[in-house]
Amino acid sequence: MNATCQVFFRCPNTDVSGILVRVSAYLANLLLGIVIMYHPKEASGGVRAQLLTVYSLLISAVIAIYTKGLTRFHAGMTAFLVLSPLSFTLGIYTILGFFNRPHRLDSILSSRREHLIPRLAVIGFWLIAICFIVFTSISSDNNFTPPPPCDTLVDKGAFAAVTYSLAFIPYVGAALVLIAFTVAYEDGETTKRVLGIVSVPLFLLVTALVVAVIISRGSLTAQVRMLNLTSRSKRFWAYWRLFGTRYPFLHFCGVFLTPMIYWVILNEIRLFGTADNIFLISFGQVLAVFVVLQPLFQVFMMIPRAGRWFSNLAPIRLITGRQQEFVPIPLDLQEEHSGMVSITSWDKFEE
Repeated sequence: MNATCQVFFRCPNTDVSGILVRVSAYLANLLLGIVIMYHPKEASGGVRAQLLTVYSLLISAVIAIYTKGLTRFHAGMTAFLVLSPLSFTLGIYTILGFFNRPHRLDSILSSRREHLIPRLAVIGFWLIAICFIVFTSISSDNNFTPPPPCDTLVDKGAFAAVTYSLAFIPYVGAALVLIAFTVAYEDGETTKRVLGIVSVPLFLLVTALVVAVIISRGSLTAQVRMLNLTSRSKRFWAYWRLFGTRYPFLHFCGVFLTPMIYWVILNEIRLFGTADNIFLISFGQVLAVFVVLQPLFQVFMMIPRAGRWFSNLAPIRLITGRQQEFVPIPLDLQEEHSGMVSITSWDKFEE
């Protein structure tokens, strides 16, 4: 322990936050996010695997804390890896399912009775994970493995509990990362270049959204007007679905990819300068690799569709002059009643 203190300020726990564990968690979330966004009807198996993974992590962490076999820091890392943007996405779809609203994951999280258990499972791990992170932030040091003398963990208390409970919400985590790097820059601990690089994903997303809204504002308004919707909320969801259908990659980036980038950065900030960044093979890390296999196989099966997806990207269509032939208009905002109308007909209607 003394030797560890001379180099690092925190002892490692490779089964919780080792390199392979983190990489597997990041890849599993990314791959399942791709399946949800681009092939949602085949996402039910991946969602079940994700639920099994997060419950196993939480139960293992609770048992480890009960036996005082986990430090406060690594207990918090368990919650951070579980509360990802994907977890938030699953929670939102579950809530929509409870309110009988159609969504991408109707194949497993719809309002139907046979999907009640998966919906309860998602809500359950949400509540357990948030309670877990609050407990790790405000409970006594006697509940955890005593840290080495050099380990001075300052991120604990009520403020840490509230902050970390909100960090997995998309763009709250991004704000925390940007604030952390801004403070580090003002303290001279990082450079302006690093701060700029960290800001790039959010800047590109905002720029692309502004350009897309300006370009498609007129036609989207015309499409929504065709639906004759009187409710403001229904008009909002109509805009949301039509915009996501016209710009699927931008929709994927805004809902999932960009928040995930900042979630990864936030996790790596917490682990910066710790011995967890030294690769040490362990049983837990080997098991973590197998978590990636199921979503990886699903994405692999989507490869034949990649060429069509790439040619349908808005920048590629702009360069090649190719128009998106058909896009569904949700006549009553229900997936099963969507109509198919040509984009050119929308443009004619607008004129």
